[in-house]
Amino acid sequence: MLKKKLGMAVFSAIFGASLIGAGTSAIYTSTATNEGNTFASGTLVVELDKDSMQGEYYFDIDNMAPGDSEEAVMTVSNTGSLDLRFDVSHMFTSGTLGDALDVTYYEKDDNDNWVAVTGPIEIPATDPDSSVEIKVVVTLPLVTGDEYQGTSATMELKVDAVQTRNNDLP
Repeated sequence: MLKKKLGMAVFSAIFGASLIGAGTSAIYTSTATNEGNTFASGTLVVELDKDSMQGEYYFDIDNMAPGDSEEAVMTVSNTGSLDLRFDVSHMFTSGTLGDALDVTYYEKDDNDNWVAVTGPIEIPATDPDSSVEIKVVVTLPLVTGDEYQGTSATMELKVDAVQTRNNDLP
């Protein structure tokens, strides 16, 4: 009987403790959620109006003589969703005539006059006409020496674009 009373006391103590624990952990809670928030990054895409992969080039000049100058207008377009600025450059990828050639770039000012490019050019993405014309002038100076007779060169024109938003770099 002592054993039975002792077992009943232990059971009562455990049961009572569980009721007290359950009673003290009964607090109100609430949770709210907002699902489906989306994020998408913008795009930075600059394109030229001629595609060398399709055999389209701005220049294909033969028989240059000292003093000759050739020009072409290339259209640089922003087809992405972010505003951008770009630099235009060139590199002679083969031949030695490139050592003698002068290359200059021009853009149109507000009065539609060609002016020398002096820094990065900006193209906003929101403009429905998101393009800029760049005139490229290649000159074989009049003082070019005889060592360039019968030589050639291949030139690559390059446009490097960066986003303008959140970009303080030149």
